[in-house]
Amino acid sequence: MYELCVVLVSGASGGLLNAYLQDGGFKLPGFQILTDGTRILRPGFLGNVLIGLAAALVMWGLYGAPAPPATVHWQWAGHVAASLLAGVGGSRVLTDQIDKRLISTPPTGK
Repeated sequence: MYELCVVLVSGASGGLLNAYLQDGGFKLPGFQILTDGTRILRPGFLGNVLIGLAAALVMWGLYGAPAPPATVHWQWAGHVAASLLAGVGGSRVLTDQIDKRLISTPPTGK
């Protein structure tokens, strides 16, 4: 159970890091109306955190937990680094897709 918590916190941290790097801060979720009348969800930093959690969980599920007993702490460092990277990468994909949609259609207002 402890392993799962470490992986989830690392993934969430990666999502927060991506939110800060991409948007220059922590923006709240909300909807934006495009010129064609469609509404898109801007998930803000909470969406990045959730995607980071999911990406880290998938990464952990694919590569597994350290073999018990994990007496060598370098095993944990590898899982933390991989989860952090998965959190940043997964939330970056989400952010890029939303930005691509916004660039293709200029917004009318908030």
